[in-house]
Amino acid sequence: MAGRGWWRRPPFLPLPDPAYARFRGVTQYGDPDREPAIADVLVWLEWAREFGRTAGPPRPDDPA
Repeated sequence: MAGRGWWRRPPFLPLPDPAYARFRGVTQYGDPDREPAIADVLVWLEWAREFGRTAGPPRPDDPA
């Protein structure tokens, strides 16, 4: 999602490609220019964290 070498260019954040962000705006909200709702971002971050715990072999640092 973030472009290669994102850490070399300001603002030094792993931001998604603008074309991808517009695509997600259309598919999620029906508007390519709409910013994602903070609640949606938080839900996605929690999902990504849980998915990382369940996909693949257990990690040695995972208490589950």
